[in-house]
Amino acid sequence: MFNALRHCPEPGRYVMYGAEFSYYSAKLRSYLRRKGLPYAERRATIRAYHRLIVRRTGVRYIPVLLTPDNEVWQETSDIIDKLEARHPEPALLPAAPLARIVAMLLELIGDEWLLIIALYRRWRDYPQQRNFIDGEFGGMLLPWAPGFVQRRIGRRIGARFSGFLPTLGITPETTAAVDAWYGELLQQLERHFTAHDFLLGARPSIGDCGWMGPFYAHLYRDPVSGAELRARAPAVASWIERAMSANHTVMASGDWPAVLPGALPAILQRIAGEFGPVLAANETALAAWLREQGTGEFIEVPRRLGTHRFTLGGSAAQRAVLPHGLWKWQRVRDAWRALGTDQRSAAAPALAAVEWLTPLEAPATVRLERIHNRVHARLIRP
Repeated sequence: MFNALRHCPEPGRYVMYGAEFSYYSAKLRSYLRRKGLPYAERRATIRAYHRLIVRRTGVRYIPVLLTPDNEVWQETSDIIDKLEARHPEPALLPAAPLARIVAMLLELIGDEWLLIIALYRRWRDYPQQRNFIDGEFGGMLLPWAPGFVQRRIGRRIGARFSGFLPTLGITPETTAAVDAWYGELLQQLERHFTAHDFLLGARPSIGDCGWMGPFYAHLYRDPVSGAELRARAPAVASWIERAMSANHTVMASGDWPAVLPGALPAILQRIAGEFGPVLAANETALAAWLREQGTGEFIEVPRRLGTHRFTLGGSAAQRAVLPHGLWKWQRVRDAWRALGTDQRSAAAPALAAVEWLTPLEAPATVRLERIHNRVHARLIRP
């Protein structure tokens, strides 16, 4: 019989509801492990959805974190901010200005931009790993059901996720560009992790955790892409294993880097040229929508607001305007503006070199807030 106590807080430890194959669950799991926080993990079963997740958060997204004092937190970036405030050591959000902003940029990129590679590879390779993927989806919701039932349910759920590809701009016009970008990124990361343990050098940060969504949950665990990654980029596979290790002592000490190490500058610069315009286009579209609403108050915004044109590797296509990502981008810009003048001056040359300084300093036209786990926005510039 179902034990309702499984959805009650546990004294002295957090409880994460997620799934091994889940993009954002991998991010939070990596963070909790690198932080060394006591936690248990529970599957986001259909019962957990109805009796805890939807009931307590009002939304249907995982992971969620049940705290020892019976709060339920949703949205991994928000969860990480709260946990860093409660448990400042060992820090995964750097105090050093350059490292702090870059770690937050990397987290944003992992959450919002590398999703293109991860989803494309999962569903491109689906015919070769169909039983695995279907079983993962169905096994999360119905772990007590027979395998054939899990796969049948999983196939129906997976179809919703595969249908999300055009929303991200993954179309026949861009698939070759996605393949080429992934190949380039793997080569860059392989060189980087031959010399460095983590993205920012010797110490893990929230940037590494954010990249576990695409790299662990999809590219490492899925059978086809996982075999390819291990063969082509063994140093990248070792980094993933370090970032996901259950041994929380996999935390190097030392100062955060004063300069961006290894292949990081080239990686950030490439992404700035393609993701930066997407962020700007999303903000422009959201501001136009807010003007149409004719109110200066915070109002809930749809998860999609039409489409905009973007370019990836020289290939142009349409993708959806996704306002939720702007809340995460605002978080990075707020952190930049919160730095002292001398701190910004010291970090600015490195950020300018990778083409992120101008987007960081551009005046914002909208302000976003998460209210009851939903994104709300208001216009702040005419």
